[in-house]
Amino acid sequence: MPLKYGYINYRQAIRRALALGYSGPICCEHYGSDSLGVIAENVHYVRQVLTSALA
Repeated sequence: MPLKYGYINYRQAIRRALALGYSGPICCEHYGSDSLGVIAENVHYVRQVLTSALA
């Protein structure tokens, strides 16, 4: 399942990590069908969150 549809508020988690000084990589794992599609959605979502958080 893509990050944006899960139970965890990744937008809040990423913003919190940035606020605490985290500047490393963000790894998203996926197990199941259509991994390329889900990974592409996750990349887009994380980039969107980072753009918003760093603006």
